[in-house]
Amino acid sequence: MRARVGNGSRAPCGPRQLGRLAASEGETRGPVVQAAGEAVFRCPECRGPLHDFTCSACRREYGSPDGIPDLLGSSLLACRCREIGAYYDTLYNARTDVWREQGHSPEFTRYLVDLVEARGPGRYLDVGCGEGFLLSAARKMEAVGVDLSRQALLRARARATVAVALAAAERLPFADSAFDVVTSVGAMEHFLDDVVATAEVRRVLKVGGRYILALLVEVTRTERLRVKAGEFLWPRPRPVRLARWLVSKARARVPVDQAGGFPQQPVQNRYHPRRVRALFQRSGFRVARLVNRAACPEAPLPGHYMRFYCLEAV
Repeated sequence: MRARVGNGSRAPCGPRQLGRLAASEGETRGPVVQAAGEAVFRCPECRGPLHDFTCSACRREYGSPDGIPDLLGSSLLACRCREIGAYYDTLYNARTDVWREQGHSPEFTRYLVDLVEARGPGRYLDVGCGEGFLLSAARKMEAVGVDLSRQALLRARARATVAVALAAAERLPFADSAFDVVTSVGAMEHFLDDVVATAEVRRVLKVGGRYILALLVEVTRTERLRVKAGEFLWPRPRPVRLARWLVSKARARVPVDQAGGFPQQPVQNRYHPRRVRALFQRSGFRVARLVNRAACPEAPLPGHYMRFYCLEAV
């Protein structure tokens, strides 16, 4: 009997350890099937090949409402991901330009795309792809996107002719070493289990492949002062820019519902630079390049808390 997966009823789920439990299930492998437009996808339960979104190994079937494959699976992790996905569906229905609302300018997008395309032609995965801005801009790559929000994926598919699916970072529906580049822009902060998710990214990357993240991290008071001095006081005073920054800081103190800012999200991980480096190293990465305001003042970062990490899979 085949097991139907996707669009099931929700059930209460436990804490982030569910990601580790989910990732430990089934390890069956098989050759990639070249099916219509979705050849790269695998069964999230056993990683067997899919044909018409039926796994040839475990015989599970996966739905594809609106043409968006639902590859979350049926685990406890999938249950929690559907709850989070419903939150983001509501958010995307209420907002028309979430990418730019988060401070992602065209220059920011172009900078990241240049990092992606520096690897040359190849296969590229965006984890937490949202509305598909990076997928549509990375035209030199064979691009694939996954997200928890169906509404976001509908926008991504309308923006670019790319393969997209509902899938969890903690259980990526792909074969080992399937990609040359993976990106995660403002998504790692919201992973249910960042340890399992980072290990999954390493699994689907080829040796020598790149994992490019835009990540919010804590910075020391000394580093903040050094960055602001470089922006406003040294080597040339910029009083007008300083005044604008002070005004923006004053507005940031207004409550979110009054300022129209971005709301608090269901999962919010916080990182210290040393902790996140240790996580990358344990997961099989080395930091090939770090872009922040102190080291690269010309980089189009929306603030000194954000960094671009360019990791190499070792």
